[in-house]
Amino acid sequence: MKQLVVALGLLLATSSGALALCVGVPDGPSSGYVANGMQQSLCLNGEVATDTAYRNRQVQIDSTLMNLQIQQQRQQFLAQQNRAMQMLPVMPAPSWP
Repeated sequence: MKQLVVALGLLLATSSGALALCVGVPDGPSSGYVANGMQQSLCLNGEVATDTAYRNRQVQIDSTLMNLQIQQQRQQFLAQQNRAMQMLPVMPAPSWP
């Protein structure tokens, strides 16, 4: 149950971020017409890094939720097995002469 709360907390924390908007700014001869390209490349690199981190968190959350679902199914199966075993008649031990 604690893992579910942590997974939901991570989901809420990561879903509110927005990616940066990389806008090109006109360059001038003083920068050699390369400053804009460099700034835009850095901005796009930051967006890729942010998106990758978000996707990694999403995979971790999905994995945690899947593991919780598997654990719940195992517990239900074991409980069902225990109920079935309790319903079986108790056989007395054979007494050998």
